[in-house]
Amino acid sequence: KTLMLTLKSSNFKSRSATLDQKAHHLFEEIFPSIERLLSAISLKAELGTAGYQSVTVSGNPVHSSLALPVALDAVNEILSNYK
Repeated sequence: KTLMLTLKSSNFKSRSATLDQKAHHLFEEIFPSIERLLSAISLKAELGTAGYQSVTVSGNPVHSSLALPVALDAVNEILSNYK
């Protein structure tokens, strides 16, 4: 959820978020599940400088801007059902 919020608040054309070490380990565990979600909202995960994982725009930034609020709502719904 924090990743989605960071992406939503970042610059529209160069949308990007870098994961800290704690989030990096969690992200590696759930990456197979979240990879399709990222792809659907025109984002991709990649290994950045110094070995940090980052999520950046992979397609049209307009698609990401329109889809991020919907994806964030979906993540919130999943998390609320999980609890």
